[in-house]
Amino acid sequence: MIRRFYVHNYRCLENFELPIADRPSVLLIGKNGAGKTTASLALEVLQKIARGTNRVADVVAPKDLTRGRADVPMRFEIEVQLGGQTFQYSIALELPPGFKELRVFEERLVAGGQPVFTRELAQVNLPIINQDREARFLLDWHLAALPIVQQRTPQDPLFIFRQWLARMIILRPHTPPDQR
Repeated sequence: MIRRFYVHNYRCLENFELPIADRPSVLLIGKNGAGKTTASLALEVLQKIARGTNRVADVVAPKDLTRGRADVPMRFEIEVQLGGQTFQYSIALELPPGFKELRVFEERLVAGGQPVFTRELAQVNLPIINQDREARFLLDWHLAALPIVQQRTPQDPLFIFRQWLARMIILRPHTPPDQR
């Protein structure tokens, strides 16, 4: 169940937080242009990543920055409660001067207060279970780590979170292109 959803600098959403703790489902109602569709599209960005789309340019584009604001990272955060454990995933994307596509600025998945992986720019860190060390590797800045980091077992927090997010149902009325 989603406990919190946060989006910043994505289309019309700036510092948008949807605190929906303890609600199994949510219905967004509002005027045209209020951001209902954009909120669902932001959830779909995270879902596409969980389903294996790792190239940032395949989920968002520079035109998705709010009013073209490239000086502030685009940020997506979701906190969910699954099987008594809290999962927090966040990804921040930036568009440095001279770049044509967004790149990952930071990304992390935390389960039960413990990092599953963290990432800053190209550096991905994976804590090694029951050890005081971590594996590290570099990843192309234009790729999200969530679909690339391999889960160990079906009980692995990475597997549990990714599977839940990939299977989440997002319902949104379809607006024909001629009525947009």
